[in-house]
Amino acid sequence: MSGEFFNGFFGIEPKTKGLLVGSGQETESLSLLKGKVIGLYFSAHWCPPCRAFTPELAKWYNKFKADSPHREKFELVFCSFDKTRAEFDEYRSEMPFPALSFNLKDLIKELSSKCQVMGIPALVVISPQGEVLSYGGRALTSKDPTSDEQPWLSLPKEAPAPPKWSLPMLFMLIAIFFALFALRS
Repeated sequence: MSGEFFNGFFGIEPKTKGLLVGSGQETESLSLLKGKVIGLYFSAHWCPPCRAFTPELAKWYNKFKADSPHREKFELVFCSFDKTRAEFDEYRSEMPFPALSFNLKDLIKELSSKCQVMGIPALVVISPQGEVLSYGGRALTSKDPTSDEQPWLSLPKEAPAPPKWSLPMLFMLIAIFFALFALRS
């Protein structure tokens, strides 16, 4: 991962502090992510599907870090959509992987936009060069619950973008809705 990744994707310098590691709140430089495939995990304490998926992801992560020969090539990072510091701290305590600091809310918002996050939980996998490898990391880890395959290490360089709602498409859907409503009346 070059400085271009941080400046182009994160939009910040790699020496910026804000990566929480370990069970405590030790803050490290984002340069710990240098040269790794990164899974950005967008989630929140208040989200029931997130609360259901996070323990599975934590179990997967622990197995991956313990058993995989690729453990040094990948890092998972929690990007919180929590509303309060207390929610963040409580939810974060359930995760064995690093997290972006709660204070980096603007960065997390920007990352979610760049990663085209449409809902949570979302796990977006990014190459060391900053290219999105998969918008469906959640499905990839669910398909590999033992972390034996590490599918993102063999993904093609270009992942299809998630569907986008264009303005004309929205107008068309609204028009169809009103037409159906008018027919029912």
